[in-house]
Amino acid sequence: MRRKSVLLINPRMCSPRAVRMPLSLLSLAAVLEGKYDYELIDGNVDPIPIRTALETLSHGDVGLVGISVMPGPQVAPAIEISSAIRAAHPGVPIVWGGYFPTMYPDAAINAPYVDYLARGQGEETLLELLDALNTSSQTTDVHSVHSLTWKDGGQPRHNPDRQFRSPDDLPQYPYERLGKMDSYLRPSFMGTRTAVHQAAIGCRYHCKCRFHVQRHYEASGTGANPSGDDVSARPVRRDGNAVLR
Repeated sequence: MRRKSVLLINPRMCSPRAVRMPLSLLSLAAVLEGKYDYELIDGNVDPIPIRTALETLSHGDVGLVGISVMPGPQVAPAIEISSAIRAAHPGVPIVWGGYFPTMYPDAAINAPYVDYLARGQGEETLLELLDALNTSSQTTDVHSVHSLTWKDGGQPRHNPDRQFRSPDDLPQYPYERLGKMDSYLRPSFMGTRTAVHQAAIGCRYHCKCRFHVQRHYEASGTGANPSGDDVSARPVRRDGNAVLR
């Protein structure tokens, strides 16, 4: 039987003049390549992301929706799009990932429009959850997915954290899935069409930010570097003339 696809959504969080590539979605898309079909919706570029999401879901091919959520201005749009999806397609599981559910898992999992949380790095958690949902013994498999928060009879369950992985161990981002890069290129002191890329994960500074204190992430690795020689970065290098890392 054909596996259902995955819909990955980056809710709106900035004005058009401040748009950056949705690296959180690209990191997940990279591990889905060749395993699951998927679609990307970037609410910072798509002016009608809720309508786009509902139209995509109306075809009946989507088996899971993943939504990246940062604290602050992205929370309200994430709630809005999650609520709309739950109302129109109550049987499709919704997963929140990103900083917000990692920092506040108890608050996030108690929302009626959220079924699962991917805490911390979500690449392996997403793949293992998809595999669990595609097996007959779902409960046992969900128990074994590290860094997953889920609902067991309405009660939140927080599975153990998984070990942190360097971004160098993960596959290159499929930048071509973003289509035209124009929306993500901005003038800067480096060039007239600059792409912004976060080349490391974590923070090199010993500040008091609760997330970094709690998770003890170290800034490491180069990540899927669009200024390198990998084939996947060609759309960035073709359309842009500088990369700010």
